[in-house]
Amino acid sequence: MTGSVLTKWIMKLTQEEHAQLKSGQPGQASSLCVFLVEGIELQEHQRNIELFIMLNKYMTTTQEIKLQKKQTSLMK
Repeated sequence: MTGSVLTKWIMKLTQEEHAQLKSGQPGQASSLCVFLVEGIELQEHQRNIELFIMLNKYMTTTQEIKLQKKQTSLMK
């Protein structure tokens, strides 16, 4: 998903959430918008790691450290 498509989806979901709250409907502890955006961001981070691995088949120690940091950041 490209950045502009993602931005449009985030805007649409944010507007829907705003309209729901404005109409007096109860909010949720974790909104659907936040849940979906975090899921999409997680997928993008995973794809970035896959691409990093594909582009660096024979990694140096520095590249292995960078990969380990990327993988660890997904666990936080």
